[in-house]
Amino acid sequence: SKSSGINLEVAGGKNLNGTNIQINFANNGKNQKFKLIETKLGTKTISNGVYEITTKIASNMLLDVSGGSTQDGTNVQIWADANEKQQKFEVTYIDNGNYKIICKRSGKALTVSESGTAYSSNVYQSTYNEKSNQKWRIEKNNNQYYIVSEYNGRYLDVAGGSTENGTNIRVYVPNFSNSQTFIFEQKK
Repeated sequence: SKSSGINLEVAGGKNLNGTNIQINFANNGKNQKFKLIETKLGTKTISNGVYEITTKIASNMLLDVSGGSTQDGTNVQIWADANEKQQKFEVTYIDNGNYKIICKRSGKALTVSESGTAYSSNVYQSTYNEKSNQKWRIEKNNNQYYIVSEYNGRYLDVAGGSTENGTNIRVYVPNFSNSQTFIFEQKK
C-alpha cells in the first residue's frame, strides 16, 4: 500500500512451499514483488469434443491410458501417437470453468490421486463421480493449454519432462514449462 508504506511479502524471501505471506514495511525487495496472472475462471476455453492431447515437449507424444486398460486405477502416461482409443479423450464442459476428461476406450475420467505430496499427485483413470479430483480447468496460453486440477490447483505435468514412452503423468506445482503445456487436437 503506497499510503501506509506497507507491502505484502514472502517471509524471509524463501522459495519453498508453505512459506508464509506477511506484511512489512516497503523495502523494494524481490520478496515484495508479485506477478499477477490473469485467470478466466468460469469460462469455456475449448469446445466439447474428442481430442488427442499432445505434450509440448514432443509433438508425437500423447496422453495415454496405460495398456489401453478399462480398469479403474489404471495409470495415465505419455506414449507415441498410435491412433488408439486410449489416446483419445472426450472433453466436456461442466460449469465454473471446469471440464471432465474421459478416455474414449474405457469411459473413465482423468483422476488426481487424493494421496499425493505437497508437490505432486499421480493421475490415473476411474469411474466419473463428479468429485473435484476429476474436474479440470483448461487455461488457454496462445494456442496451447495448461490443464489445472480443481482438487488441488496443481498443473497436469509430464514427470521429469521426459519424452520416453510410458513417462508418468501427474499434477505438479505450476512452473509453466513445456512439460505442463498441452495441445488439444480435435478428432472425430
